[in-house]
Amino acid sequence: MTNQDTIKLEGEEAIKLWQAGKDKWNKWVEANPIADVSFKGVDFSKHKAKEDGISFQGYKFPKGSVDFHGASFGDGLADFCGASFGEGDVNFGEASFGKGIVNFGGASFGKGYVYFRGVDFGKTDVLFVRVLFGEGDVDFRGAYFGGGHV
Repeated sequence: MTNQDTIKLEGEEAIKLWQAGKDKWNKWVEANPIADVSFKGVDFSKHKAKEDGISFQGYKFPKGSVDFHGASFGDGLADFCGASFGEGDVNFGEASFGKGIVNFGGASFGKGYVYFRGVDFGKTDVLFVRVLFGEGDVDFRGAYFGGGHV
């Protein structure tokens, strides 16, 4: 399969599928194992229920690239616990998190580059307990860890 044939899930389509929940998301990934996913620049605080955090807990991502570059998660929980990222690059560069908890506990990353360059973790606790990083480099250059615990 060439790059021209790669499916790309992005924009409103990606947001709607994420909001449909983990089961529907993972079923889509099962049907589209070689795809790119982009939430580039998304302000998740506009797409969450008032009391709920942003959850990608247990979400599986396809083998392509995953892009959260410049995304804003706002205050509250940002949960990537147990998420399984595919074989492609994963980009959280320039993303921002508010006050709350960022949880990557038990997440796994594949062969690609994992990019946290310039992320603003804000005044939040950040958990990377039992994270599995694959073969690619992991870059935290310029990341800001504010008043919370890492």
